[in-house]
Amino acid sequence: MTNKTTPIYVIAETLDGGISCFDIIREDGLTKEEAVARSYTEYEKFWGVPLKGKFITMSEDDYVNKRRQQALAVRQLKEVTRDDWDNYLGVLPPVNWHTDSEGVNKFLMSEYYDHSVTLQCAEYLGKYYCAHVDVNDKSTWIAKSKIESL
Repeated sequence: MTNKTTPIYVIAETLDGGISCFDIIREDGLTKEEAVARSYTEYEKFWGVPLKGKFITMSEDDYVNKRRQQALAVRQLKEVTRDDWDNYLGVLPPVNWHTDSEGVNKFLMSEYYDHSVTLQCAEYLGKYYCAHVDVNDKSTWIAKSKIESL
């Protein structure tokens, strides 16, 4: 009988500090070091060149959290044009389009960037803004205080 083990997530850490999941190993008895060594071999066999970054291992929860932070950092709050607003509004159906209690008119894009991260667009006092937000964490959403701190 085979024991079930916690998956080992082998992560390719890029030279610029980003990460991407390269391999999810579910083999019994494999150490993290063995998982990394196997992944280097698989990477070189697949791509024909050595990895320029490095492989690291982490739990699924750590991986998801790190990817979330990376996705949020890709597009931080910035002012955009009315044309940008109209484009985002028209390209896909908006989600959760509403005006909050502080007068910020905002919506979420229906296409996700990564896991629970998507683009949120907002209009406040005739200016337009966009940022990546986590739909499950409203503290990441565009708010009047964030707009005023720009």
